[in-house]
Amino acid sequence: MGWIQDIPWFYLLVGASVLFAAISTGLLRFDEWIYRNRVKDKLTFQMIRAGKSLDDNGSVKSIRLGF
Repeated sequence: MGWIQDIPWFYLLVGASVLFAAISTGLLRFDEWIYRNRVKDKLTFQMIRAGKSLDDNGSVKSIRLGF
């Protein structure tokens, strides 16, 4: 459009460069925001531990679970 309206090439090249930089930065920041808000691959469970405490008479007093 700028070429059709006889805008100098310098202004067109500078505008295209700024537009490319703005779009690239915007896409990068959007991707970083999506990554920060996604839980996938951030929590890993390697094993589950379970333990129990017994009373003197052998009954279960408490149960502990660990991840």
